[in-house]
Amino acid sequence: MKFKNYILFTGIVFSLLSLPIFAEEELTRVTIFDNLSLIERVKRIELKEGINEVVLTPVSTKIILDSIYPSIENAEFVEQEYTSNSLIWKIKSEEEKTSLLRVFYLISGLKWTLNYRIKLNEDADSVNISGWAKIENKSERDFYHSFLTLITSVSSAEEEKQVSYSLPFPLTFKNGEEKQIPLFLYKNVPLVRKFLFDADKYGNEVREEMVFKNNKENGLGFLFPQGEVYIYEEKEGRVFFVSKDNFPSVLPGREGSICLGQAKSLKGERVQTFYQRLKSGEQEYAYRIILWNYRDIPVKIKVREYLYGEGEILESEPLEYTKEGNLIFYEVEIPPKGKREVRYKARIK
Repeated sequence: MKFKNYILFTGIVFSLLSLPIFAEEELTRVTIFDNLSLIERVKRIELKEGINEVVLTPVSTKIILDSIYPSIENAEFVEQEYTSNSLIWKIKSEEEKTSLLRVFYLISGLKWTLNYRIKLNEDADSVNISGWAKIENKSERDFYHSFLTLITSVSSAEEEKQVSYSLPFPLTFKNGEEKQIPLFLYKNVPLVRKFLFDADKYGNEVREEMVFKNNKENGLGFLFPQGEVYIYEEKEGRVFFVSKDNFPSVLPGREGSICLGQAKSLKGERVQTFYQRLKSGEQEYAYRIILWNYRDIPVKIKVREYLYGEGEILESEPLEYTKEGNLIFYEVEIPPKGKREVRYKARIK
């Protein structure tokens, strides 16, 4: 701070005009977005009649100065100055009184990410889903007893929405510190295990997936943002690590699907059997997909194929398939110790 208008003597500050007022902290709110954070600081100060100098400290060096928005009850701001890690205002008051100072400003250096922990229960048909926030403070300022709100955006093909989590209790997170905070826990969510063959994404592996419906009937019906997920499984009273995956964003009323890893005793292979480029510039191609089941019971496998451009299916075996945008899906039941094939021919622009 610049002591240009007052003198430091034996530890006491004497102003040539009036003593500076150091605002006492009443409340701090921190809202962390994807890239920036909004800080709200509320303080009660004692004003004298005339011009008062009010000091707010500490302030992060990563403050965006043009974003500072101060307000005060029944008084007038005359001047604002930023020095080192302090904000200084000259405030004109018509009388001696107690007033409430509210200051809003943006800073960089605070970051949060959402990740999930999932535990498959021993009955194998339900799951516990917990969400945790990881908060990193590189703002060059400590925050003590601050009320925290975390906001992120979730995009879908139809729209973009924001998700907000407000913690009901104040937190302390210091500069250079990383904290993890539980946000929610949903227990015994019903699920169905399914099998997926996606040659473009997983090669010859058949992947096992955990599918749940994000609706109120299952105790959910919320918007789940994307994040990393660590999956555990309970067996005979012990908990084992299964896999790590990405938890996709799941809108209310939709299905959420999480990969558990490679399915045992199942295998797939995709072979291109035809390709030609037409004079029109369009392309035609054909694939043969073979699926093996080495288990003693029949298994249904979903096959996911991609049309890389606007196109149509010209030939298909089996005839039944569904098309969602540029995705083609087959549902194939494979007998025990047996195999099935999928063949199709497509044309794309």
